[in-house]
Amino acid sequence: MNNIDTYFGTELWLKFKTIFLDFKNVDHLEDAKEFYCLNEKAIHYHMLWAEFWDCLDCAMQYYENYASFKQEVQGDI
Repeated sequence: MNNIDTYFGTELWLKFKTIFLDFKNVDHLEDAKEFYCLNEKAIHYHMLWAEFWDCLDCAMQYYENYASFKQEVQGDI
């Protein structure tokens, strides 16, 4: 992955984040996945070893716990 902050800071990813983290909505996870599926071509980004990584899974990990994602996935401290 290149600088993941660049990808996840775009307009569509930020809309995904808003939906994903809307805990008042009991269906927020399903709604976020549906939003991703509807916009997949526009928000998909190139990844090294794409057979091992998934953009949706990475986004959910990133938005759910940024510090953990940066440490565990990207090796940043």
